[in-house]
Amino acid sequence: MTEVFINKASGKVAAQKPLYRGGGGMQETTLHISSFEENYANVMATVDMVRQHKSDAPIILTVSPVALAWTFQGADVVTANTEGRSVLRAVLGQACRERENVHYLPSFEFVTYGGLTRSYEEGLAARNEVGRRRHR
Repeated sequence: MTEVFINKASGKVAAQKPLYRGGGGMQETTLHISSFEENYANVMATVDMVRQHKSDAPIILTVSPVALAWTFQGADVVTANTEGRSVLRAVLGQACRERENVHYLPSFEFVTYGGLTRSYEEGLAARNEVGRRRHR
């Protein structure tokens, strides 16, 4: 999530608004929309931590397909959801390009664009047809 809340005293970050489901802390936190750079640094630090303990482990990254139910930033929830997912998807794409054995699982795309069949099989069928024509 790019929409997070930061505790003013401790600097700790939470992904849920204070008072959510009866919790407390509304006055102690502030809304923060995390940037590409912040998320990139966090993802790369996580990849580096995994690599310290298991240097050859494949790492699979994904963007959650679960849409925001609401937003606290004063924007339309669909707009806020799209922006946040776009930032996170760009971060993960960059991480996969820069690090070996780091891969992206397109769970967000499967849900958003109609599943594996709609997202990939049509493109795969077209690519296979082009390949068949080249080899005739």
